[in-house]
Amino acid sequence: MAARLLGWATDLALPLWATVGFDSRHGRFEERLTLNAERLADSPLRLMSQARQIYTYALAARRGWYPDATRLVEQAYASMVRDYHRRDDRGGWIFSIRRDGAVADPSRDLYSHAFVLLAIASYVEATGKRSALALADETLTFIERHMTAPQGGGFVEEVPSSVGARARRQNPHMHLFEALLALWECSGEARYLALAGRLFDLFTARFFQPDPGIVGEYFTAGLAPAEGLAGKLVEPGHHYEWIWLLRRFEHAGGRPVQR
Repeated sequence: MAARLLGWATDLALPLWATVGFDSRHGRFEERLTLNAERLADSPLRLMSQARQIYTYALAARRGWYPDATRLVEQAYASMVRDYHRRDDRGGWIFSIRRDGAVADPSRDLYSHAFVLLAIASYVEATGKRSALALADETLTFIERHMTAPQGGGFVEEVPSSVGARARRQNPHMHLFEALLALWECSGEARYLALAGRLFDLFTARFFQPDPGIVGEYFTAGLAPAEGLAGKLVEPGHHYEWIWLLRRFEHAGGRPVQR
């Protein structure tokens, strides 16, 4: 099954998104395609999608899964910085743009910022250009200064906060944890592992419920479990991700994670 999945990725998925799924004129990935693999002209292009694709093709470059992967990473990374970073003379990264490059959604989203950090780490891994770590540090400074939650620990979902914003989630924090581990692995810089340790503390104090041994999804502003059904929701896939990341944290020299 693993071989079949890898074959699908190398023979179908990676070639598709590197050709019709890549806008060579602007040097960025498409947000989505039709079921007939046609481009959707009016779909906003999210920062998150660009960052995830940079991670994907950086991994493909390192493992030899796609011959032109490094070039795509270089182009997509440059366009991501050009199109989303400090677009309105404020720090951080905007959420989405239109095809002509105009701002579609100027909000700063924690989930997207986490994937930007992962993209930067992946870019460093694929190209060896450690100068990009300065942008990671700038992004982390923005998150700490402007997205630190006023109560409960961790970070808010977005700034500015939208009207009727949903409950806080563990998932963006999980991906921030992932990004910090990737930054540590590509740089060896202790500051990234130290920040990952703070998120590990948040996981053990707020997100993980030792009895019955589950990870919650939705929380109040103070990071207590959300009221009603939302506070009872559990996603098995996120458990798998946390297990994988916690082991990486332990192997990196963080702290023992077995309970």
